[in-house]
Amino acid sequence: MINANHSQTSSSSSSSYQQTRAHCCFEEWMKLQEKDHSELLQALTSSPDHDHVLDLDQNNKKEEQMRHLVEKGMNHFEKYVDKRSQLAQNDPPAYFGTTWCSTLELPLLWLSGCRPSIYVRLVYALCGIQFHSQLSGFLEGGTLKTGDLGDLSATQLRKVDELQRVTIRAEEKLSEKLASFQENIADAPIADIASWKTLCLCESNRDVDDALREHERNIIGVYAEADKFRLSTLRELLNILNPAQSVNFLAASKKLHLCIHNWGKQRDQSQGQEH
Repeated sequence: MINANHSQTSSSSSSSYQQTRAHCCFEEWMKLQEKDHSELLQALTSSPDHDHVLDLDQNNKKEEQMRHLVEKGMNHFEKYVDKRSQLAQNDPPAYFGTTWCSTLELPLLWLSGCRPSIYVRLVYALCGIQFHSQLSGFLEGGTLKTGDLGDLSATQLRKVDELQRVTIRAEEKLSEKLASFQENIADAPIADIASWKTLCLCESNRDVDDALREHERNIIGVYAEADKFRLSTLRELLNILNPAQSVNFLAASKKLHLCIHNWGKQRDQSQGQEH
């Protein structure tokens, strides 16, 4: 009994340690999001008005700066995906649980993150908002400025539309794969436990333990695949946009993510829930 209790305590301590590492990974990512957002916003606000003519060197320098910021943000995202995938190998439940998210964020999650199709929806929303802003300013006597998401070309819109359709189909396939693995919990040998005539609710055997570990690996694989899918979809979308539009989009998407996270924390704290 002493050995069993010691084993349980060690297992609990290890799980708690892994949960802490996963939580720290997420907090580091959010701080990096804030820093990236600040740099993107600075690049946008420091951009000269488009009605002012710039020489070729200035234009090239500005475009290169924006390309650098976009690639820097994508590298940060890729490193975050890799790091949390590594952590998941040590403690899979930490990958699924996301206890660091607020009760506002949890219902929005799809495979431990956002749906990639949300990127496209956000582009359409920003396109409409910024186009109307441009038009209103022009009708009030201002100059019609271009270069943001309100200035997407017909070719860009077609590519975004195609990306949306491909993304939704891929999301459905991943959701189906996850559902299939989840349903496997009702198959033998795991389901055999339900037929045992015993009151012990924690009894298992080697076959069950092996099946549970296999089930865990399968689920982790789907989540890791979803992370890579989020990354690749975002890259494809940014390849459609020009550097200024990419910076505009990334600044808006990071602000939305940060705001939802902060709103959720404030709501939970007001209700006495701590993270």
